[in-house]
This record gives sequence, structure tokens and C-alpha cells, in this order.
Amino acid sequence: MKEVAPLYTIPHVSTIKNALDMKYEAISEVYKKVFSGISHFSITCDIWSEMMTCRSFLGVTVHYMMDNKLCSTSIEVHELNERHTGSYVGAQMKELLNKWNIAEEKVVAFITDSGANTVSAMHQTFGKDRHIPCFAHLINLVTDIILKPKPNKDEQEQHIHHHHISEVIEKVREIVKWVKNSVNQSGELRKLQINAGESSGIPKKLILDVKTRWNSTYHMLIRFKELAGILNDLLLFASNAPIMVNAVEMVQIKEIILLLKPLEFITNELSGESYVTISKVIPLINCLMNNIETINLETDIVLEAKQQLVAELKKRFGKIEFNSIIAMATILDPRFKNVHFKEPRALANAFAAIKEMMKKENRHQHPATYTEQIEEKDANDFWNHHKTLLENRSRQPKPSGVEEQLQSYLKHSLAPLSSDPLEEWTKMKAIYPQLYKLALMFFTVVATSVPAERLFSKASFIVSETRNRLLGKRLNKLIFLSTIGENDWFQ
Repeated sequence: MKEVAPLYTIPHVSTIKNALDMKYEAISEVYKKVFSGISHFSITCDIWSEMMTCRSFLGVTVHYMMDNKLCSTSIEVHELNERHTGSYVGAQMKELLNKWNIAEEKVVAFITDSGANTVSAMHQTFGKDRHIPCFAHLINLVTDIILKPKPNKDEQEQHIHHHHISEVIEKVREIVKWVKNSVNQSGELRKLQINAGESSGIPKKLILDVKTRWNSTYHMLIRFKELAGILNDLLLFASNAPIMVNAVEMVQIKEIILLLKPLEFITNELSGESYVTISKVIPLINCLMNNIETINLETDIVLEAKQQLVAELKKRFGKIEFNSIIAMATILDPRFKNVHFKEPRALANAFAAIKEMMKKENRHQHPATYTEQIEEKDANDFWNHHKTLLENRSRQPKPSGVEEQLQSYLKHSLAPLSSDPLEEWTKMKAIYPQLYKLALMFFTVVATSVPAERLFSKASFIVSETRNRLLGKRLNKLIFLSTIGENDWFQ
């Protein structure tokens, strides 16, 4: 800097810290004012243990509607200083909500993974009815059953061995490790791809799965299948190479990919935070079951895995329609309504709950809250006739009673799958005002706690070996400032 701008003084670390502190205070106050005016929220939270300094943090994100758009804000990475009991975590959550001007009664649902302490915290502090399990985590538990089988004690004692898909996956894993752990073998794999002309310009690398992400196994198998022919040539001429998979095992790998593909799709569909996800849960689970049951398989071990998978899905999601928040959100989604319900009692419960909420809304609010705006007419405007027709249409009688509104909405044709339910409701809000308000309330709920987990991905980059003394308060401010929109910096 002395060469570039001799008169410029580089700011001291304390100066930058103070500037960040002031920016955090200013922007957080703006968000608190915004939150105080929001009608409904959903909250995702998760606990992360930072192993380098043995500290634990509670990550919290909030989701809400603003201008008919689903918005997300990462508000806290809060350091925990006591044992993670349900009562302690619940008390910390209450404090954080109060800090950010989020009234408890405005929170529609709390979304967490299946960790005993977080589940206990939500149930004890906010009520069981408002807790929703993270569906990405549930799918992860389902896939673990087939990818990582638990040994049967009786079979171990009797030395009985059953073949399982984990064996062929382990064989693939060993080959991938052997290639990736050697610079020579990795280079040879690149050369073989270039010589074979299969690389399309950029040679592909093998993918090694990680324990914490089941879909990394899926991607590892796909890449292995793509490079199987070249890997066969590579292993054939290396004396220290692991044994290559045979033809039968290759068929098994292809079938395992078929089995895991719909699970990968549903995980990606439910992990978003900028679009409505909660109303997709029941339809996606229904389609998932149908997809898996209709897969044709040849090999016995993959067929057995399929049967285990179907049984586990029924165990985990068999009663999903009885979750009132998810059921009502599905009915209020113009793309799905009641089409995917299989349990008549669950559907009846959801209808009853919606009607009760509509009646409650009728008692507390003037019926003319939502009106269709009619554009002003100009004597020289070519579209005057269109505006007159629009005005006449708006004056036609609307469904008035609770039952009439709901039945009229259900009889209306389904919106296309590609449509945005929030945009669809913007068109219908003048006709079904109470249903519109309920839809906005339930659509704030996200289907997974992935947004909270993403916070810790950011945190792990910030708390590095060279920054291991970073205070929890400082980390919290840095995470918040790193996740806000660019426009917020200029407020």
C-alpha cells in the first residue's frame, strides 16, 4: 500500500471490528422492526459442535412472507454454555425469539432434526403440535437402513452371513479410495479418459462418499458407473489394485442407483427455502412410494433392499397425513388440494381444522378485508371496455359461507405443477379471502431444517485453525452479516 497510495493509512483491526459492530447493530434493528410487523413465522434450528475448540452453537433461521414472497433470514448462531438439555435449549430459544421481536404465538411451526434434545426442547417449550421433523433428516434415516445395515445379534452368534448391498458399495468405495489416494493412478485415469475420447473436454474425477451425507453414496455410484469401463483397464494392469466389480455386481450397482434416484429427487425438492415446500410433503411421499414400488429389479439383494426401504418408508411416513399443519398446507396448495390423501379420517380432520380457523377469522376480522382493486378509467384509454368487464366481474357474488368457500375452492381445477402457489393465491384472494390468509400462514413453514444446517457450513469456514479464538458473539455477528441481502448493507 505504501507503493500504491503512500498517504493511505490501513485501518487497524479494532477499527474494522467497530465498523462491523455498528453495522450489525444498525441492520439488526431494521430486521427487528420488520419482524414486529410480520404476522406468521416458521423457525428452523439445529445444534452444532465445533470440535476444534469444543464449543456448541444453536443455529436459528426464520421464514416469513413479505409482499407475497417467502423470505428467509439467519438470525443467530448462539453459543451454548451449559449441557444441551431440552429445558435449557428451549429457554435459549425463547430468549432469542424475544431478542428479535418475534412473538411466540406468531410462530406456526418449529422445524428440527430428530435429535432427542432439540425435539424435547420444542415439545416442552412450544408444544408438540408446533414441532415438525426435518424431512431431509428422516429420508437420511430411511436410506441408512439399506445402506448401513445393523448386524443381527442372533445371526452374529450363529455366524450366519447375509449378502447385502453395502458389500458391493464397499467394494466400489475401496476402488475409489485406491485411485484418489494415488497421484499416479488419478493421472492415469485422466489420460485414459482423454485417449478414449469420453471426457467431453474435461476428464471426470471419481467421487468418494462421506458418512454424513447418504446422497454422496448415490453420486459416487453414478460416477463409478460412468467410468467403469476405463477403471477396468486401469485396475487390470496394476498389481496392487483392489478387485474390480464383476458383471453381476455391475448390474447390482445400476439397480441401487435406480432405487436411490427418487430419494435424491425428494431430498432436493424439500430442501429449498425460497419457495413453498411444506405443501409438497404428502404428494412427494405418495409419489415416492409409487416410484419405488414400480421399480423392476433382477438381483435378490437389491430386491431385498427395496422391500426394506418400502417398509421403512411406511413406518416413518405412514401417518404423515395426520399431521395437521402438513395436511392443511397440502389442501391449501392449488396444485394438490386433496388429491393425494389416502386416509379419509386425516382428510376430514384437516377440513374440520380449516373450517374452524376460517370461522375464527370471521369472528375477529371484517369480511371486507380483501377487495379486488379496479383500475381507474381514462376517457381516451383503449382498454376501457376491458376494465368495465373486470368491474362487473368483481361485483358478482362470491362464496360467502365457510363451507361454501372451501367447497368452491376444492371444485376448482388444479393449478399446473410448475406454477407458484403464491402467485396462484394472488389471483384467487378476492374470491377466497380467508383461505388466502390461511395459505400464507402455512406456506411460511419449510419442510426441512437444512437452512439452519447451512449456517454451520458458513461457520466452519469462519472458525478456522488461524481463527480458533474467535468469540461466540463475534461469530454470531459475522454469520448474520454474511447472510443478509446485499441491499441491506446500504440501509
